[in-house]
Amino acid sequence: MVGSTKPVFTFYFGGISILKSCLLVIIFVVFAVTGSFVCAQKNTVTQINFKDLDGNIYGRDGLMRQFLRVAFPAYTLFDDPSSNNLYLPSEDRQKTLAGWEKRMPPWILEFALRKRGTPKFDAISRWPRDITVGVGFPPPNRVTDEERRLLEKIKPVFSAMHQNVEAATGRSFQLLSPSEETASVYAKIRIVPLAAGYFSSSNRFKAFRRAGVGFIPAVIDSGEESTPEYKDQMPMIEGHMWDAVRFTPRARAQVDGYFVTDKDNNIEFAVCYLWPQHKDGLLQTLIAECMLRAMGLPEMAAMSKRSLLGRWNAAHDAHSKLPILDGWKDIKSDAALYDDAFVAEAEGRIGEAIKIKNVIEGFPYDAVADEELPSISMTDLDKAMLRILYCPYLKSGLGRYEVAREIAQHSGECGP
Repeated sequence: MVGSTKPVFTFYFGGISILKSCLLVIIFVVFAVTGSFVCAQKNTVTQINFKDLDGNIYGRDGLMRQFLRVAFPAYTLFDDPSSNNLYLPSEDRQKTLAGWEKRMPPWILEFALRKRGTPKFDAISRWPRDITVGVGFPPPNRVTDEERRLLEKIKPVFSAMHQNVEAATGRSFQLLSPSEETASVYAKIRIVPLAAGYFSSSNRFKAFRRAGVGFIPAVIDSGEESTPEYKDQMPMIEGHMWDAVRFTPRARAQVDGYFVTDKDNNIEFAVCYLWPQHKDGLLQTLIAECMLRAMGLPEMAAMSKRSLLGRWNAAHDAHSKLPILDGWKDIKSDAALYDDAFVAEAEGRIGEAIKIKNVIEGFPYDAVADEELPSISMTDLDKAMLRILYCPYLKSGLGRYEVAREIAQHSGECGP
């Protein structure tokens, strides 16, 4: 019919055409599916980026900040404000080191002379190869009975840490007994027991560095006869290892030690000093902290008292003095205090003499209960920090910004 039009089959449902209804359904379905996918992705990201480590929740940025805190040194032996080393003028220093050439192995002198170049300071340091642990100083130094006793305390700590260290670092981790070591094959992490004279009665954790206990560099006559054992000279040569990295120099009651590196910041040697009279639980925890920090984690973790890298020994802070924090006025070696007690007794001041001896012998051994000590096999945060340090995308000598960039780009591989 002229003027007629084809019928349009349009139905309405509540004022909305079926065509429009279909479009709305399609949009709703797409939105719902997309929203579910996004939520699933967000949940996945949450699982990857947020970790409960030793009771604290860390995101990726939080872990990065924690790592930058513990892996980068605050002080070297040269600028460590808690030391009282006397630095000799250049000419006298060279004369001193020349005198040591007959006494010290060349590999030790290199850390003072630095003929092969100096490392960066604000950079990460790692072991480039297998990691080995020994007691005392290497041969030809003879092993003492005190060192043999300490070795028995080291063994269970090493066994507890062994598997976790190898998994985190990708390196072999070995404990060498003195019978396995020679002058050319020896462990590179040295755990050394020191007599009480090397520790102030005001601090049984940080070795006493002041005149009278051998920590001041001294000029040695180059004409003197060579001494086969060099361990007695180590405290003095350490005064010339100006770029050695100290462990937690501003912490009052953490383990005392340092590591030295080659010019490329690869760790070559590390030393920890311990007062062997600590109770077994505390001593073994200090041993565990020593080995962990010697891997390249010299500084204190924040907000984690349960971690070996945190202030787990804070209960001993109250009676542990540091010159940088407290000055030298009330800090004396045990030998000096015994001298004061002897003089007091000779002058009839018996009460004062007893009081002085009580200071020396009154260390609060039970300040930290064994059940409050962190695990010697390493806590979750300890393992996370070590795993990040030995991430294959990182290398010794990288600075803070380089490390932060690599961790951000490879969070899956470098994270816990």
